[in-house]
Amino acid sequence: MVTIEQKLSLFSKLLQQDIKAEIGEKIEGMEKEYAQIMSEHKRKVDKDADDIIENARKKGEIKRLELMSKAKMQTKKQTMLTKEKYIGVFMEHLKARVVAFKATPEYKKFLENSMSKLDDLRSYDTDFVLYMTKEDQAQYGEYVLTQLEATGISRDKFTPAVKEDSMIGGIILDSPLKNLRIDLSIATLIDDHRDEIVEMLFQAIGEVGGLDE
Repeated sequence: MVTIEQKLSLFSKLLQQDIKAEIGEKIEGMEKEYAQIMSEHKRKVDKDADDIIENARKKGEIKRLELMSKAKMQTKKQTMLTKEKYIGVFMEHLKARVVAFKATPEYKKFLENSMSKLDDLRSYDTDFVLYMTKEDQAQYGEYVLTQLEATGISRDKFTPAVKEDSMIGGIILDSPLKNLRIDLSIATLIDDHRDEIVEMLFQAIGEVGGLDE
């Protein structure tokens, strides 16, 4: 026969087992929930970290590209400045060569060739101011008027005048009445062929290891 004490003892054991089982289930559930929360949190933290790293990388890449672009622009600017310097020096040298050329007999032939392009000058029916440099006016003024007269125009139609040395050489015919200018000066000839001159210059520089773009 089971006594009351034995029944109470058995009940107490069963109760303890039930409580233990219940607590165990709760702990297990809590552990699963915690693991899930931690997993989700870790995923979020990892994603945030990846985003931060990616943004930093992108910003770094953008900054790197910006620096590269800036450096490239600075290099290009410096190259252009250097090229302009080369062009300026070369043009001054070319003008000096032209001044030397004017002291040769070939310059008179150059003037003659320039005036050979004026066969239709008489069709304008106007007076002209004939510009030459002071030096050319003194040395070739009469010769030029004679050549112009040979085109069929009276020399009375031409008024000789001195132009500043910037024209270098050659002649300029100006008709204020007709608002007409025929520019056969050496300065204009050089300017008209500047691109070709520059191209030849930098082709030559390139052949000896000169400037890159």
